Amino acid sequence: NVTFQVHRIVLALASPVLATMLTLRQPRGSDAHRPAMDVVEDSETLDAFFRVCYPTSDPELMSLDLIRKVLDAVTK
Repeated sequence: NVTFQVHRIVLALASPVLATMLTLRQPRGSDAHRPAMDVVEDSETLDAFFRVCYPTSDPELMSLDLIRKVLDAVTK
């Protein structure tokens, strides 16, 4: 139940799957300018994943468990 606000273009450039998901219709009553996606990854994993996607310094992944989770998310 964490909300991340990220730029569509960054997600689209990082992943063709996310690019496609961002073009899908949103449920009735949702904000078309801010699409939402439910995902199974935890917030720590998504935070690291988004930081890897953005054109800045890569985050320091301090545990093998987190590295594994981020790699799993990337390969989706």
